[in-house]
Amino acid sequence: KAIELQPQNYSLQVALARTLDLQQRCPEALDTLRKLEEAGPAAASQAQLQRGLMLARWGLYGQSADSLTKLANAGFGGSSGGLQLVLGQDLIQMGDSSQAAEVLKQVPSYAADYIRAQLLLASIAPTDDARLKIIRALPRNIEQAFVEEMGLQMRRGQPTEAVKAFLPLLDPNAKIKSLPPSAALLAAQAMFESGDKAGA
Repeated sequence: KAIELQPQNYSLQVALARTLDLQQRCPEALDTLRKLEEAGPAAASQAQLQRGLMLARWGLYGQSADSLTKLANAGFGGSSGGLQLVLGQDLIQMGDSSQAAEVLKQVPSYAADYIRAQLLLASIAPTDDARLKIIRALPRNIEQAFVEEMGLQMRRGQPTEAVKAFLPLLDPNAKIKSLPPSAALLAAQAMFESGDKAGA
């Protein structure tokens, strides 16, 4: 009824499509987006974006990537970096890490999804050194960056380096919001493996 009263309010149609998706009424969700797509260029872009996100959630990465690539090529992406993040995830699932890396590098540093994009980029970097370079370039108040570096050092068999990566989390001037439990667990394991059983 609300859509009938406000046909130009695209957010209502997007909300309806998302609700239908959550209720696993997939054909109806897609049909809602098809109708939205007919309402003009701006509405069509919103419909394509939502379709791409839905297809990704359904595991249809190729179809999602097609939809999102068209939007990205048309310059539609918003300032959050969300489109590039999902497109990058799609491409990784499809086995195209090199193209995914190119897409993820397009997420600007001011974007809401920049940190997530960089961590994803690090996860597909070709070497440990390349991963470390990406992780260490992140703002030093990002807890997950420390956890990722610690985990990487442990996988490399370098527990002492993992402990070094943990120490900045204890610095009261580091502006870390809270100590992630996974960091404390990795630190204890690293200390134990490096011979500091008392510290562990």
